[in-house]
Amino acid sequence: MVARTNITEAEALFIQRRRVARLATANAEGHPHVVPVCYAFDGARFYIPLDEKPKRIAATQLKRVRNIEARPEVSLVIDRYDDDWSQLAYLQVAAHAELLAPGDERHATALALLRERYPQYRMMALEQSRIIALTPTAVVSWRVEAESAQQTNSWLESGRGVDFPPLARGRRPAHIPVATSHLRSGRSPTRHLAAPRYCAHASTVLR
Repeated sequence: MVARTNITEAEALFIQRRRVARLATANAEGHPHVVPVCYAFDGARFYIPLDEKPKRIAATQLKRVRNIEARPEVSLVIDRYDDDWSQLAYLQVAAHAELLAPGDERHATALALLRERYPQYRMMALEQSRIIALTPTAVVSWRVEAESAQQTNSWLESGRGVDFPPLARGRRPAHIPVATSHLRSGRSPTRHLAAPRYCAHASTVLR
């Protein structure tokens, strides 16, 4: 059976409306590694940045990068979860991965798509960072046709997320107070944040 590689119209709509995917890679010995990623899609390929969120090592030494250099076969999963299980859906894409270097004309196109989709990237210096490009080799989906044409995503609102860069670099904007009372009381810190739209773990170190 020949694998399907094209993305249908319903799948493209599903892809556009999701904000995060899971990228699975493996090293030369076949040991798997999975990370959540942001992405853009141009109708044929997916693009994933190596961005400025805090990391313990240089982007060039990230496990996903080393894995792709050793073994370019990867998998990308985009899903929709809801406690109403009639709304569950997913798209799984097996793909060939490559690392687009600055100067590659595809790099500029990919970066423009990513910045259009995620306002946070407009304030990050990504011109000199490589971008992961995925070309589908097999596509499987389940229930993506159930996506409502009326469904909207608040993260697509103009200006949403533009205060993220200080958090991405491990700094907290001055207008977001640090809550410490939870350390004494044992209560969750999230109820003390003045701006609940910010992720309490935005400065978590990623590998």
